[in-house]
Amino acid sequence: MNCPTCGAGLDTGQKYCIQCGTSVAALTLPMPPAGPVSAAPPTVAIKPTAAPTVAAPIAQLPPPVAPVGSAARPDPQQWTGRWTGAVPETMIGAQHASTGTQSTVQENLHTAATPYSPLLAPDVLSIPGRGSTALAVVAGIAGLAVIIGGFIPVLNIETDAPIPDAGGYKVNDMFLGTSVLLGFVIAGLCMIGGGVLALLGRRIGAGLAAGAALVTIPVAIVLWGAVDLVSTRAEQNAFAIAAAGGGGTFFRSKQDVGLFVVLGGAGLGLVVIIVAAIQSGNDGRPTLNLPLGVAGAVASVLAAIGQLIPGNGRSFSDNFSDIFGSHPVIGGRIALIAIVALAGIVGFLRSNRWGVGLALGGASIWVWQWLSSIASLGEAPAPPGYFAIGGTDFKPHVLTTIGVIVMLVIAVVVLVTAPKPQPQPQQHTI
Repeated sequence: MNCPTCGAGLDTGQKYCIQCGTSVAALTLPMPPAGPVSAAPPTVAIKPTAAPTVAAPIAQLPPPVAPVGSAARPDPQQWTGRWTGAVPETMIGAQHASTGTQSTVQENLHTAATPYSPLLAPDVLSIPGRGSTALAVVAGIAGLAVIIGGFIPVLNIETDAPIPDAGGYKVNDMFLGTSVLLGFVIAGLCMIGGGVLALLGRRIGAGLAAGAALVTIPVAIVLWGAVDLVSTRAEQNAFAIAAAGGGGTFFRSKQDVGLFVVLGGAGLGLVVIIVAAIQSGNDGRPTLNLPLGVAGAVASVLAAIGQLIPGNGRSFSDNFSDIFGSHPVIGGRIALIAIVALAGIVGFLRSNRWGVGLALGGASIWVWQWLSSIASLGEAPAPPGYFAIGGTDFKPHVLTTIGVIVMLVIAVVVLVTAPKPQPQPQQHTI
């Protein structure tokens, strides 16, 4: 064996070359003894041990592998997602790191995020339906218009003839009775309140706003006809006085701003009805009691048609002509009666909260007229439908009273006894 640097001879075990000083220890190590080499590897005895029964808790498991094309794998200390794969066997009977207690994987899964379910999370029922924001805005404007229109003049009459008809008229100054103004306020508040409830996720609010908007339309028509009748009567009185030599040289009547505000609110009510109808479908809750709904629909019909029953020998056909002939007052009154019945039928048979709201909103003015007339609230409260054919005491018909009471009771009962959402078992994955 020679030195790789200078070529000098080396002895076994020599560490340095005596000629050049190069380290040659690695080249002069003792060689192994000659002999056959065994091909069998050495064996090592392994003492069997019991399989571990406790694994790391769920909180210490690494996060799932990020999918292809996604961002880098998240930090295990910051990852807050949930497992979506099969349950590893090592998780069965996992031990909590903090308490040292044993738990099954099912118990651990309750602390993880679970799939969204309306039946498991009742708060989902408070999520606003489609169009709720638009409904709240339009219903709010329409409701305010109806309320404001009731407080400002709807008709102004000017004349120099000595008649008591001159001056400004508000809704309560008409022949329709002194309960008209509060009826306007109630209908307006139902639209405003219904829009707010819809914005809070309550479908009954959308139905309430739609019903109130629906019943405001015929009421506005009745008011429009009443303005025309009062103006015509005042003009006839002024001309009669002037012809008799009582004085008077001019007469002028003008529809005032209040009438147009009310008509504008009723027009916006059409938009309210259309937007609210979007939420009339399934609301995620069990349907209401159908037999009670049928009873409520029948009660609504009785409450409405009771005012069509004539008295004092008058005929049923007088409801369509009477002393006014074919006039908007008559047409609006018949439309009001029909809407009270129709809203009750559709609303109660819909068997959901939207439908109950529709029935109550459609009867809002009707119920107030019934209450004010039967309790004699105000100087001259008008009965439901503003008057009854052949009636002399301005009281509602007994059939109307029965229908209104039953309808209100059923509306309350059907809401109170409504079935609650029941939780359904969910298939949890980790």
